Amino acid sequence: MVVGNSRQGDFGGGGNHTDFAWQVIAGADYYWTPKISTFMEYKFLEYTAYNADFGNDDRVLGQQLLGAGFRFHF
Repeated sequence: MVVGNSRQGDFGGGGNHTDFAWQVIAGADYYWTPKISTFMEYKFLEYTAYNADFGNDDRVLGQQLLGAGFRFHF
């Protein structure tokens, strides 16, 4: 059972099947020095259950992730 976008969906497997998923990733990294940087990234992932109609959103899980941080390279 997966909960996403305030909806519940049963994405349980069982048996052999194929599902469809796609993602988009974008981000930026700014180097303050050759070893120190800050970054920000965005990721969108959409997963569709194998028996879902593409016009039916009941069995589609869309996930959006936003991340930011500090990197030290050594």
